[in-house]
Amino acid sequence: MAPDVAGPGAGGVVGGHQAGRWFAGAGGPQGVGAPPGAAVHAPAAGGLGQAAAPAAGFAGGPAPGLAPGLAHGLAPGGVNAPGAPGAPGAPGLGVGVGQATPAGGAHGGPGLAAGRGDAVPGSAADTPTAAGAAPPSADVGMRELRDGLSALAAQPGATSERLGVEQDALANLHVAAHQVVGRDQFVLNLTNGTGPALRSTPLGEDELDQLNDAFVPPPDFARLAADTRDQALVLLCGPRGVGGQTTALALLRGSGVRRLLRVDPASDLSRVSREDFEPGCGYVLSDAGGRAAASLSAYAAQNLAYLLRTLNCRMAVVFQDAAPPHDPDLARAVLSAPAPPPSAEVTRAHLLWHAGPAGAPRAARLLARDDVTGLIAAEAHGQGLARAAELGRLLAVADDPEDAVADRVSRRLALRDDSAFARWLQDLPDLDAQCLALATAVFGGEAYETVAALGDRLRDLLRPPESAEHPDRPRNAPFGATRSLRLRSIDAVSDYSEVPSRHGGTRGMVVRFRDPGMAARVLDHVWHEYDAVRDVVPSWLRACAAHELPTVGVRAAVAAGSLARHGFESVRVGLLQPWAADENPALRDAAATALRVTASDGVHAAAVRNLIGAWAATDTAPALQATAARAWRVALEHGGRDAAWGLLHGLAAVDDPDVVDAVCTSMTEYFALDDGAYQDDALDLVDQWATGGRYGGQRRLVGELAFLYAAADLVSHTAAGAGEVSAAPSAWPALLACAARAPGHYDEVGVLWAAVLTSPDFYDLAQEILGEWARRVEDDRPGRAALARLLAAAATGPGPERAIRYELARWARGERGRATPKAARDVGVHLDGRNRLP
Repeated sequence: MAPDVAGPGAGGVVGGHQAGRWFAGAGGPQGVGAPPGAAVHAPAAGGLGQAAAPAAGFAGGPAPGLAPGLAHGLAPGGVNAPGAPGAPGAPGLGVGVGQATPAGGAHGGPGLAAGRGDAVPGSAADTPTAAGAAPPSADVGMRELRDGLSALAAQPGATSERLGVEQDALANLHVAAHQVVGRDQFVLNLTNGTGPALRSTPLGEDELDQLNDAFVPPPDFARLAADTRDQALVLLCGPRGVGGQTTALALLRGSGVRRLLRVDPASDLSRVSREDFEPGCGYVLSDAGGRAAASLSAYAAQNLAYLLRTLNCRMAVVFQDAAPPHDPDLARAVLSAPAPPPSAEVTRAHLLWHAGPAGAPRAARLLARDDVTGLIAAEAHGQGLARAAELGRLLAVADDPEDAVADRVSRRLALRDDSAFARWLQDLPDLDAQCLALATAVFGGEAYETVAALGDRLRDLLRPPESAEHPDRPRNAPFGATRSLRLRSIDAVSDYSEVPSRHGGTRGMVVRFRDPGMAARVLDHVWHEYDAVRDVVPSWLRACAAHELPTVGVRAAVAAGSLARHGFESVRVGLLQPWAADENPALRDAAATALRVTASDGVHAAAVRNLIGAWAATDTAPALQATAARAWRVALEHGGRDAAWGLLHGLAAVDDPDVVDAVCTSMTEYFALDDGAYQDDALDLVDQWATGGRYGGQRRLVGELAFLYAAADLVSHTAAGAGEVSAAPSAWPALLACAARAPGHYDEVGVLWAAVLTSPDFYDLAQEILGEWARRVEDDRPGRAALARLLAAAATGPGPERAIRYELARWARGERGRATPKAARDVGVHLDGRNRLP
């Protein structure tokens, strides 16, 4: 367990008063709602002082000392014992906590927390609460959180769906998002504000397939592979457009690395460490901007090569001829990139790969046509290999008659020219087609019906409805163009989506431009060139961000962030600030997503972090604090993990339902991010909040609730661990899969289950969610075995064990829907015999 940042106020123990509310525990061993054996109030200890929340210091500058603490008299006794009046609280000394600043270093001064004596109500534990009911004094905001969590447990998968759609929207608009690597445990240490030295993204399955099947080796590739076989760090230099990055990827793939990753050009290779790399992986950096050439010295390269060898990693850095390494000693170690293969061969390989086995006969016929071979030859002169590969793709996806393919592809290629593109967009047949083009640019990846309706909404904003003043839409107008004609007019197509849905499967037929680069060009061109459209786009995107389909809101947010990269201040004032301050959580989420996209280019990263830090401050509105919590990944990606922990840790102390929900939702993302790569880190942070009482009642409450959010929402499709493969069609709960993948995780997840099952605030929700877990693995033998081991680890004392056994009886009887007798039996057997297990 990671050490805490700073101790609470002297004797910082909290009684029944949590987060500014009284949460009454209830019930006894006979099951009237409370967990059997759970103590509602800790024994009195003289009214000890509790330090309150730290002031946020995320954006930089010192954080003030802690606010005055609250001291409570604590009632002695257990569940059924009446609470005695508490003694006045003694003053508590709080310790100031500063959050990480971009320049590094934590700031904070000591603050004297004046104790205030409050007596705990006498017999809160004696008042029964019906099973499953919210504590009677919970306010409306907390009831909404509880209701939302119950709905999430019944239909999990919202977080995975949101993250998947966000990645698809980023790819649609050609936005490169950061991914932080490094999988070690770390402590809650707020002293290092510098960002990660190396950011990398693994190649997707399509990229790997394309590398395996469509790569055309340069003439000297075999010699280059032999010459660099024993080099951990390979330095190449060549002109732009000769396929240097692809050659480097193929070089590392052939060396036997287990995974290939593409490195962000903004990474600083001079200060990387072991934590930045995954053992046995290959990394490729294409230094198009010249940052590595300017910053990497021969000495730093030697250290990097040594580090790579110790981790059994390899890296290739591809410099451009126009920006070779500045260090002359390093320049002497650089190899010349091999001469490129013939462009016609690259086009042919990509045509066959995109066509696939089913389209191979048509591809062969196209390659035999004179007009197609003439087009390939014409495009081979001075265009580069990327253009040759794109030509192959366009030939493969063209659905025109074979005798019209060459002409159609030639016209599509012509759209790469800015003036031709502008004429194409301006010459679309009517406003409907132009609005559909913009809607496809923003919402490509959604169903046609959704995209068309959103395009119609934009059209209505641009064109007033029919009236005496605007009689341009006669009521008896005939039907408009068909779907196929409308899509053809904007060079779009219906295609199968590869984005998973929380309801299972994929989204089916969705709309996208044929040319993957078209979406970003349409959005940017319309924003910069069409004043009338720019005036209504904020209203249009706002309505779309609050759409009833959450996936539409995510895509609207990505579009807003993409626009903000070109004009941050105007978009911040017109879109992001109003969204962030709105009472609608969908708009706040959209603002947070847009900020992450804006920060992705590096230019605006500092401004975005400062904005988030200002919103996270203790004196700002709760809506802005909630948005700051939802923007936590900006801190992770541009400030490092300590900065992300600092932001979330500070906001976890805020007693507001919107902020609590935002922190818990963000922690659920933390668990799910990069296929669960950060589950250890997320478990560590939640555990520090939820157990031990070191950070006060509010963070205890948030920690428990954050764990329940993740337990309810996250599912894993690679559930089984320890060599077992689940035969059941349903996926495991992701935290159960996390526990099964590493023996020590059973204890880490189990202690959190013990906390929530005996929580005076959320025991009923914990019972409900654990019952859903049992139903999910009822027909899955390895799943039941994993659940049994987990709950045995959770039975750390008489209270948690009685609570678990009480639930087993309810599972067997089916008191919460479908009975799960097999899960109840297996867990019970494991509990009975766990002391005899190895």
